[in-house]
Amino acid sequence: MYLSAMRPRTERERVRPIVEALEAVGWSVWWDRQIDAGSTFDREIEKAIDDAKCVLVVWTANSVDSEWVRTEANEGFEKNLLIPVALETVRPPLAFRRIQSIDLTSLDNTDKLTEAVAKFVALPTGSNSNLTSFVGRGKELAIIESRVMQIDRAEGGFVLLSGEAGIGKTRLTKEAENIAGRRGYMVLTGHCLDMDAAPPYQPLIEQIEQASRLVTEEVMRETLVDNAPEMSKLMPELRQRFHDIPDPVTLPPEQERRYLLHGLGDFIDHAAEGQPMILIFEDLHWADESTCILLRYLADRLKQSRVLMLGTYRESELTTTKSFSRTVQDLNRERLVEDLQLSRFDREMVEQMLSRMAKQPPPAELTDLVFSETEGNPFFVEEVYRHLQQAGKMFTDSGEFASGIEIADTEVPRGIRLIIGERLEQVTEDCRTALSIGAVIGRQFNFEVLLAGHAKDG
Repeated sequence: MYLSAMRPRTERERVRPIVEALEAVGWSVWWDRQIDAGSTFDREIEKAIDDAKCVLVVWTANSVDSEWVRTEANEGFEKNLLIPVALETVRPPLAFRRIQSIDLTSLDNTDKLTEAVAKFVALPTGSNSNLTSFVGRGKELAIIESRVMQIDRAEGGFVLLSGEAGIGKTRLTKEAENIAGRRGYMVLTGHCLDMDAAPPYQPLIEQIEQASRLVTEEVMRETLVDNAPEMSKLMPELRQRFHDIPDPVTLPPEQERRYLLHGLGDFIDHAAEGQPMILIFEDLHWADESTCILLRYLADRLKQSRVLMLGTYRESELTTTKSFSRTVQDLNRERLVEDLQLSRFDREMVEQMLSRMAKQPPPAELTDLVFSETEGNPFFVEEVYRHLQQAGKMFTDSGEFASGIEIADTEVPRGIRLIIGERLEQVTEDCRTALSIGAVIGRQFNFEVLLAGHAKDG
């Protein structure tokens, strides 16, 4: 892969951990190379980008203003090979804002980077994808596997996975992806974005872009058939790749939308005839109105297609003002979706997680401690485990579990703090005040105690 970043020494040192994380997986990264005498720098870079299976661009306050970095990023964008990452909280150049950047401001998010790269470049044999150990969810996984098997018989479906942040929705989609991969199915993933003006049909555009990278140009053009004019409205770059695409028909807005939905359904249906597919829609609680209309249409349209739709959402974020709140009600009422709610793990499941991660059975006191602190949230379990391990509290020098492990009140792993902070942003100031008082009182208290604490605080 090719990595584009600013070249001053200070920037190189900031980028180095990203390169090391990718090379640890087993990938080769072209960056910070010495050019042989007699060779021109721009020609060597042009060749490296031409040979690359993906192009990483690193956005910083300096690189967003660099014409050199922008040019390299544009090469990746034109080839549909671009993966943007952000080392600082900056706005990428306008031309690249449609592609969601991976937040690496803390360098704690390299797992997401690995997953993104793996969509372009196969994981090397024997590499570790850093996925959380899969524990439990046997019932849910059996349902998903059954639905995956059914699409061979042109029995399409739509399965939703709901639950709180960190409950394991995305982890379960990875298992579904593994099942589909073993059967030779195509798996395409799109994400809804937490932004006020997300591009219309954003997750499907992302999925189509992935598909265009996985198949040859001939197959892509054959799949587009008569729907190419409508598809090019969502992906204007298709006209740069295929010059025989006619202009779309001019229609009134409402009729134009129906025509577009029909074209999208035809495209997906036609593509699945050659290869069954799984369409994964992540974070549907952020879905905009256009995406919700699309989901409602596809759920009905693809019932007799070789397509399984799999979506994730946080039920706690569905308010009456969210577009997807109404959509999920309609889908359930019309029996167009299976809505699987994921619950927290019990103590036994937490014990299994710890055992898988440590590759040895944990002592009962450690299981009790982690279960008490996390209340069975799988992501929290993993974060606490990693925190204790990195702090040197988990194991003795001989590799056995240490005894007497404790977690101080101030020891909250960063991943957990971010999730809690995100939830707190959604509640009122009065609610945050009550929660702050409750945090001081303790884990259990009655309403009278809370009122007394509020009066004292006021």
